[in-house]
Amino acid sequence: MNAPVSQSAKDDPYWGQSLASVGVKTIDRTLSANANWDEILQSGREEVALALSASKMKTGQTLRLLDIGCGIGRLSYCLAEHFGEVVGIDIAEPMLVEAQSHNRSTNVTFRPMSLTAIEPGQNGTYDTIFANEVFHYLNWKTLTRYSEDAFRLLRPNGEYVFQMNMEPFSLVTRASLALRTVLYGIGVKQWRGWPTSPQFMRHYHPAAAVHTMLQNVGFRDVRVTTGRSIRQTWFVARRP
Repeated sequence: MNAPVSQSAKDDPYWGQSLASVGVKTIDRTLSANANWDEILQSGREEVALALSASKMKTGQTLRLLDIGCGIGRLSYCLAEHFGEVVGIDIAEPMLVEAQSHNRSTNVTFRPMSLTAIEPGQNGTYDTIFANEVFHYLNWKTLTRYSEDAFRLLRPNGEYVFQMNMEPFSLVTRASLALRTVLYGIGVKQWRGWPTSPQFMRHYHPAAAVHTMLQNVGFRDVRVTTGRSIRQTWFVARRP
């Protein structure tokens, strides 16, 4: 078993508390709040199978993968069945502690993620940078910075693979987001069973804009594919 996770970054004000306040539904809305670990892992395997099918990402026991926003390790452990080594990072210390408590794998490790950069001080250390159900919670500036960090961290011909919800905002969605903002401002932390925190709100970034940004960062062979729906849109980009 790996050593316990140590605190190296201040907990994010929302995500650091979300596991206790919302439960594992924070990570996967199809899970019940009191889902057991076997159910959580099963949902992870199903999610990874869909990700591999949609993205056509490379796998292999010689490859090292970084799982951004790993949460409680739901996908990290399942990705480790397809990769030689998986490193899971997250800004929420409580989630990492929970992830580590289930760690019986020799090829999975967890560590806190800096609030300002991904793996600062490292370069060319991964074959794959992966993120699922994370990047549509990022504003454009942060998404661009993460992509720049991913380019720095990848080895030549490494892959940057991430999922985003590309469904445009409808008028109803915009009204709901505005209402949630108001509710959060007056102290109502949940509405219709979901957090009102601004950090839980989805951003919409057009696929064409994301594609151009990746090319400007330096990535090549950028592919955009759709899985089950436009909500499961995958971007795969190669570092030359």
